[in-house]
Amino acid sequence: MRLFWLFAIQFWCVQISLCADTLSLPEVTITGSNSPAYSFGRNIITSDSTLVKFGDQSLGVILESIGVGYLKSYGAGSSAIFSNQGTAPQHNQIIWNGLATNNMLLGLSDISLLNIDENTTLKIIQGTSSGYWGSGAIGSTLLMETQLKESNKLILSFNYNSLVNQQYNIKIQRKFSKWVLLGNIGLSAGKNRFDVRNYTSPTSEIRKYQSPYLSKRSEISFIRNFNNKHSIEAHILFADNSRELSSSLTETEKFSQQKDKIFRSVVQWKKIYKNFRISSLAGYTFDQIQFKDGSVNDTGQIHSLSFKIEGQSFFKRGSLYITGQSRFESANNSSFKSSVRRNLTSILSGLSYNLYKNVFANFETRFEVVDASKSIFVASGALEASFSNAILKAYISGSYNNPSLNDLYWVPGGNVALKPERGINGGLTLSHRQNLGAIQTLTSIEGFFHDINDWIQWIPGNTYWSPVNYKKVLSTGFRFDQRWLYVLREHKYLFDAGLGYTSSLNKTENNNETQNKQLAYMPILKGNVSLSYLWRKFTLRAELVGIGKRFTVFDESAELPAYQLVNLMVGSTIMVFRTEFKPFIQINNILNQYYESVAFRPREPRNIFIGFKINFL
Repeated sequence: MRLFWLFAIQFWCVQISLCADTLSLPEVTITGSNSPAYSFGRNIITSDSTLVKFGDQSLGVILESIGVGYLKSYGAGSSAIFSNQGTAPQHNQIIWNGLATNNMLLGLSDISLLNIDENTTLKIIQGTSSGYWGSGAIGSTLLMETQLKESNKLILSFNYNSLVNQQYNIKIQRKFSKWVLLGNIGLSAGKNRFDVRNYTSPTSEIRKYQSPYLSKRSEISFIRNFNNKHSIEAHILFADNSRELSSSLTETEKFSQQKDKIFRSVVQWKKIYKNFRISSLAGYTFDQIQFKDGSVNDTGQIHSLSFKIEGQSFFKRGSLYITGQSRFESANNSSFKSSVRRNLTSILSGLSYNLYKNVFANFETRFEVVDASKSIFVASGALEASFSNAILKAYISGSYNNPSLNDLYWVPGGNVALKPERGINGGLTLSHRQNLGAIQTLTSIEGFFHDINDWIQWIPGNTYWSPVNYKKVLSTGFRFDQRWLYVLREHKYLFDAGLGYTSSLNKTENNNETQNKQLAYMPILKGNVSLSYLWRKFTLRAELVGIGKRFTVFDESAELPAYQLVNLMVGSTIMVFRTEFKPFIQINNILNQYYESVAFRPREPRNIFIGFKINFL
């Protein structure tokens, strides 16, 4: 089986054009595909497949490796949330096989519960796509899609980490006539145990730090291709997670536990009639969260039922599409007075048009009604143009984020009078591809801004905290990426470097203490560098991830220092008859740097990650 390396690349190719941005050579393929309507004018970052070639990875590990956004993590197996482009975690929507999955109680996704494997593609749409995906898709949209190939395989994998963590996985894919069926079962368990010097103590004693966890996951997918223009596919996911949450360095050891149960299912149908495409989706989500900490014992359950139907008509110089969506949400929580319900119905329409030669434009509107009383309207416009080896993308768009159910109904403190967060956003991306003999290069620079009004924040009152539409936030910044691919006979060298700058300022008037101050946990600078060497079936990858200082309070009076992580991975593919054996070893945090992504909660020290994957072809 050939070894493919896919790394983050900017591409441009709309459905009504023939252009593409593709670099390819034996055993290494870097390619783009058609740009869907909801990503028009946006920069798209794609994770490389080598990160999951030798073992499954959590979504958080992938995001840290490619240097996108900022991850607030409590450590391996513990909770983690993701923010991007100076927005809050609830402003970044996660889409699983077409289904929006942000937890409606919390308004965000726990990234630690999401895994990426070789059958899962990850695309990160930078900037807002609220016009298409609706609430929460402001800073970015993460698209996770399960891909089924027409082949038979059985894959067994095992990973072990020196923090006393381990992972087992079995995957079976079978092809029956025109059906392809994929079954995936995984088990992760660990103690996440290490020693740390407690610098908050006068004696700086060595403290044993651990947060045991257990995660069980099963997934079934199938697809039926009737012909190249007609298909139906379905995906079912069940995950059961239990973890003990370690206390802060400033707290005494105590028992706290969180349990998460997730069930998701989605069915999609697609058909093309000459110049017309129609698709439909039905999805169901069930989430249950249990949290115990001393006398606190909270339990919340949510049910969500989603429907979508979309039609797209192609004509000589463009395409016209219209989408109808409806989502019914029901939830109960031990801190609510009673069960709550919410219904969101929306109509989306868009037009993509060839203005002149290789210049294309897109215009999109979304009208949404919440509980048949509150309405929201957003519009966006985008432009894409190519000239020589350069590609230009630009967009300007409205955005919004509905209050979470906890924001509205938590007792005490919930505020049913909250308004949706509203904003205007823009982005500009310029990329250039060039071949210099045996070296292929791709350079891109992206600028963005987000102006968000009615930012929801919980603030203290006389007796309890309560959320209000408190802030006006202006976030601006840029991201620069440079990628080189050098080939010398059977030797391949890949170099990837990125640098990001983000200014996310509180512009709320009459607030002298925090006005024009950087928001908490928003790093101003972040960067990543990776160098990979490939020779036949051998892979060597070294990476450096750097995160700048982050303020932990809104008046910038306390901060976490910058940190740099160096990781190394070595792996190989060994063929024995028709079986692939893929052993690997990975050393994380080689310099053993102490760092925290959440104040007073140490992250993992130097640790060794070993494992193997067996692929019976």
